[in-house]
Amino acid sequence: MTEPEIAEGLMKAYPKMGKLIKADDEHSPYDYENNSYLFEFKSRKDSWNPWIIEQLKVDTNINIAESLKKDFLFLIENNGTAYVWNISHLIRNQYDFQFHQKKVPSATELTDNPHRNGVMITKPVGFVYVEDAEVVDLTG
Repeated sequence: MTEPEIAEGLMKAYPKMGKLIKADDEHSPYDYENNSYLFEFKSRKDSWNPWIIEQLKVDTNINIAESLKKDFLFLIENNGTAYVWNISHLIRNQYDFQFHQKKVPSATELTDNPHRNGVMITKPVGFVYVEDAEVVDLTG
């Protein structure tokens, strides 16, 4: 699903949540926001448990969310199902993301750029588990 499709699916699933507004800057560390939340969307073809989350993404978005008095939500869409973690809530409850250095592909999805495909880089990453997510059907 595309980011706009994910946003539309969330607004249908949670009509009282309010309109999701796309981030103005294409290089923003988050994708959408509303009055209460910052959202980071990822759409993946393969399913995993646990899912990887970048520590830099967590740290950056938590700092922005706190400055705006909002919570940061991390959402992974997989085949029309959204797994949503309230990262702010998890941190307040001392969730162990198990952050560590890991070699990961430089591109999270294969691209048309042959120089990026297969290139591995080391990043600080952690894990979020499906059982800790809210599961949302985005197709309804």
